[in-house]
Amino acid sequence: MGEKDRFYFIVERNTSRIRIPNHVTHLLGDLNFDTITLFVKGMEGHSWQVAVVVDEKDGNLYFTDGVDELIKYYKLKQKFCIIFSVISTQQVEMLMFDKKGVEIDYGFPPLPEVIQISSDDDDVIEHNSNPDAEPLPTQSNFVSVMNTADWKYKVNIPIEFAKTFLGLNGRLVHIQVPGVRKQFQVQYVTRFSQEGVFKKARFEKGWRAFVQENQLGKDDEVEFTLTVADDYRIEFQTEITRAGQ
Repeated sequence: MGEKDRFYFIVERNTSRIRIPNHVTHLLGDLNFDTITLFVKGMEGHSWQVAVVVDEKDGNLYFTDGVDELIKYYKLKQKFCIIFSVISTQQVEMLMFDKKGVEIDYGFPPLPEVIQISSDDDDVIEHNSNPDAEPLPTQSNFVSVMNTADWKYKVNIPIEFAKTFLGLNGRLVHIQVPGVRKQFQVQYVTRFSQEGVFKKARFEKGWRAFVQENQLGKDDEVEFTLTVADDYRIEFQTEITRAGQ
């Protein structure tokens, strides 16, 4: 590997994201992904799933969710250094050094599978409801406003809603738009703290296709109404309210 596939980051106080320099972004493919695996070179089990987000304000690509947990786990202090080497479109190798340039003691590997994602790759399918799926006796819903830094790539789900209706394991979710024959498929993703506490729930992979095809804009609102939830299928109806309406 050469300098063209490497970059370094100096840890700052309260670091929660890491900018990916322009000279390596092309090595990560066409950015049709929401997470990437960071792993410590030569250390089995020391791997982390972190989110990859484009900042709308500066146009730069960043590692975001998962970075703060990584820094806390390895007890990286201000002015410690992380050297990254891009291995593939979704894998980045890393080494960590203290202020004196000495590689740190990584200790025991973190708990496995901090993030769970369904393996289905299709973003959109034709409508074909499971006839055995029973609709919920009462509708349950939540509203998401498109105003976060990464709204084009993911939707945050209220944690209590996720616990009650969607469960702790990642799975495929079907989203129906009124007046549209086809359904969208998105990945329901769950995140846990190192102590095993259910921390976050989101729609990630596939959400960008929904945003593009429905021409969502900043500050638009999407209401998700759960219509089917069983062991075989989760389905939402949506209602989009444009900003200013």
